[in-house]
Amino acid sequence: MISIIIPIYNAERHLTQCLESIRTQTFKDFEVLLIDDGSIDKSAEICHQFVQSDNRFSYYHKENGGVCSARNYGLDKAQGEWIHFSDADDEHPQNALEIFSRFFNDKSLDVIMGSYIEIKDAKEAYYEKNTFELNLTPSESINILLETHRFHYQGYLWNKVFRTRVIKHHHLLFNEKFHLNEDRLFCIEYMCIMSGNTHFTSIPVYKYLIHDNSTIRLLYSGYNQKIYDDFETSIMILDKLKSNKFPKRTINLGRDRILDSYDWIRHILKDIQYQDYNKAVKSLRHKAIEESGGVFFYIINRIRRFLSKQLSHIIGRKIYIEYPVIWS
Repeated sequence: MISIIIPIYNAERHLTQCLESIRTQTFKDFEVLLIDDGSIDKSAEICHQFVQSDNRFSYYHKENGGVCSARNYGLDKAQGEWIHFSDADDEHPQNALEIFSRFFNDKSLDVIMGSYIEIKDAKEAYYEKNTFELNLTPSESINILLETHRFHYQGYLWNKVFRTRVIKHHHLLFNEKFHLNEDRLFCIEYMCIMSGNTHFTSIPVYKYLIHDNSTIRLLYSGYNQKIYDDFETSIMILDKLKSNKFPKRTINLGRDRILDSYDWIRHILKDIQYQDYNKAVKSLRHKAIEESGGVFFYIINRIRRFLSKQLSHIIGRKIYIEYPVIWS
């Protein structure tokens, strides 16, 4: 059985479509944990309609504590052998759970991961156009979450299922301090402790809807302190990779992630014309250099980025230049 955990906060606009896409799945052996994180709209009313008509749906109300708090609440209630997370404003292809279920009997797997469809302005875009399957070790799994040059971003929770026993045996929880990049942090913390592999299928298992109230759009609408969560969680990810003695290449990708976060925050602050831009960027750059490995690594990183960008432009496809041997 799959336990599907859905944190809900004032999600009435999209909630019915989300839950209906789950209710009509071709794979039927699942439970849905609806965690209402203190909504004040009609979300509870919509949840009750599904609970009353389908006994696979359960509703829980709690005081508002944030999405990580709601997910942790759901983890405590989950009864399935596998755990899947969904956002309340997205949808699933009708065969999504069936695709996951094809690999449930493989005891060597601790994560099953699929592709997803991004929907923006009512237009769908498939990021993995070719059909393929991959079996990945823990370090290779983490690499995919960090290598955005090879795969479209894979750090989300909702395109994966996780073994419940791994989470509960290690008492793994979401860090409730963070509101951004907390999903990739959880995924990587899980992959650091799992003993099995990840199976990746390029078949889409999720529909990610980008709308006016999406977190990513709100971040570009004005200054939001939460953008720094991306940077702090990136530092934690690198610390996890080092402490678990992952290969040098994986650790270098963790270092890259800190510098990626620095660049991303810098661009947001510039786009919103943040009044203390120069001071904020200078402070953040100093910390990024310190945490990622020093000035020499930062210079090598910048050179690699520049050459990769230039070669990609010349050749007409994305090119990634690896670190020199001394960094491998």
